[in-house]
Amino acid sequence: MSDKAFDLKIVEAKEGFFDREAVIKQLDPITRKVLNRFGAYVRITSRGYIKKARRKSERDLDPQERKRYRRASAIALYYGRAKPLLPFKPSEEGKPPKTITGLLKKFIFYSYDRTTHSAVIGPALMNSPTGAPAALEFGGTAELTGGPDRGQTIEIKPRPYMKPAFELGLKQLDRFWTEAARR
Repeated sequence: MSDKAFDLKIVEAKEGFFDREAVIKQLDPITRKVLNRFGAYVRITSRGYIKKARRKSERDLDPQERKRYRRASAIALYYGRAKPLLPFKPSEEGKPPKTITGLLKKFIFYSYDRTTHSAVIGPALMNSPTGAPAALEFGGTAELTGGPDRGQTIEIKPRPYMKPAFELGLKQLDRFWTEAARR
């Protein structure tokens, strides 16, 4: 598995989709079928690892979060507004990430890479790349793009979601070749 999967732009991914005329002409039918099936398998598996984030309960908050939440609740009560929402509970280090917006899960693509003659599978870069998809997979830093902490850079511990899916796909690769050759 390479970092190239984390540099994939949406336009580049679409050009390499396995139903595009250029890809159909370049690959023999069996290879195209196997790479397409492998890419689809890894994509679906990796998307399955990413679960929806749940909110913390008040007792799960650390003392500082609890103080901020209670202050915000008191202010909301004073002004007759609804109580603020509790923060989301992140995934544990080493476990696949949780999603709040669903964008990470939605924008995992796979396509054919003409330079390496292989399938590239991974999250496509958005208009304002934050570094989050790669940082989630390998660990590193990412820039926050929303909320009161916008522009702040944070450290992220590894939460792999592509590598485990890729390794499962590799175990299925012999079966994909066997089935493609039979048909």
